[in-house]
Amino acid sequence: MSVGDRLPSTRQIQREHAVSPLTVQHALEVLRSRGLVDVVPGRGSFVASPAAPQAPVAHDLSWQTTTLGAALPGYQAITQISQAPPAGALNLRNSYLDPTLQPLGLLATVTSRAARRSTSWAWIGSTGLPDLRAHLAAEHEDLAHPDDVVIVSGGQAGMSVVLGALGRRGQPVLVESPTFPGVVASAANAGLEVVPVATDERGVIPEALEAAFTRTRAVGFYCQPRLANPTGVTLTAERAQAVVDIAARHGAFVVEDDYLRDLDPTGAPTLYSRSPAGHVIYVRSLTKIISPGVRIAAIVSRGPVTQRIAAVATATQLAVSPLLQQIALDVLSSAGWKRHVAGLRREVAVRRAAVWDAVSEAMPGVPQPYAAAQSPFAWIALPEGIDEAEVVRSALGRGYFVYAGQLFFPTEPTGPYVPFVVTTATVPVLRAGVAALGEAVAEVAGAR
Repeated sequence: MSVGDRLPSTRQIQREHAVSPLTVQHALEVLRSRGLVDVVPGRGSFVASPAAPQAPVAHDLSWQTTTLGAALPGYQAITQISQAPPAGALNLRNSYLDPTLQPLGLLATVTSRAARRSTSWAWIGSTGLPDLRAHLAAEHEDLAHPDDVVIVSGGQAGMSVVLGALGRRGQPVLVESPTFPGVVASAANAGLEVVPVATDERGVIPEALEAAFTRTRAVGFYCQPRLANPTGVTLTAERAQAVVDIAARHGAFVVEDDYLRDLDPTGAPTLYSRSPAGHVIYVRSLTKIISPGVRIAAIVSRGPVTQRIAAVATATQLAVSPLLQQIALDVLSSAGWKRHVAGLRREVAVRRAAVWDAVSEAMPGVPQPYAAAQSPFAWIALPEGIDEAEVVRSALGRGYFVYAGQLFFPTEPTGPYVPFVVTTATVPVLRAGVAALGEAVAEVAGAR
């Protein structure tokens, strides 16, 4: 309709759409409140003239640059990690399960049930739902008590809470290189100095870890010993024990980020189980394995550090939604959860095999040292000397949104890489994405 046109009468709209007078009146009120129609008493409703857009008032905000100072380390990387893909591009950067892999039916069922419980809407304390804490403590058998568990709103929050509890500003903390950029941002937020430790295809190198503790006297070492992001590596039993022993010798902590415990086909023991003296602080995220909407994680620790962790968690988040906690508990304790996880492991294996098969076709002759990792992460090596940033741009031009591997290095990269997350898309999409990556590599190499 044109500006000034009169809308049909209420009765006409009633008859045409078979609705009540109240519905028509409500619809007209919504249109009026949005400035789309003018209501003239006694005459009717008319199409309104669009309001002239008001020019934004310009304010000088440059003063903030000096006041804020330099950006904290890791923030640029984590901002890129959370960045949405451009319109029309397929997102192969998302590390969460795609909807076909999430237990959506189970979530709908348990959410309906949880919402009817009065405890889901009540104050339950800042350390978490007692039954959820008990369930997650039981995963460690007799090595953990429910009082050792603090519930937080996701793995990133867990890292921030633990690092905030461990160190004083200016203290060093050790991290793997490469590593998840979120931990670098969390450490910076806590005022800690990040010190990278070298890794290889079997995980962190014990000799490098020993040397780093000796040189820096760091308060702790953050690692993902199981299915590490981005390499996919799981520590061997020998190296896992070495990590715990080295930390014990130096009177330091190990922060074990076990964000994909349920997807590990080997069922390897945790570092936490190897340290009865309390040197390991265990962070167990449920978000990556259930759904992005279930932002729940648990921190498990022994000794006085547990009180410190609980205090920092309370100060930063006060408490986590009891409704979300109840949903997480009901999912984990449901009869269908183990079946879902078993099916998820099988599908991840299929997708992972498809990705590495596609890599061998797209980039023949390029060594892939991390192809054997049993992980949702494919840490794909590019040809030596190639500009990975150009490769990422070229892949985006082909419609695929991927990471540059350098985002994951807290120090100089050891080579060019592009990570693929096999749980983010179906096999045909993943294979097409790898093919596009190969074409991008060829284009960039040809332009040198």
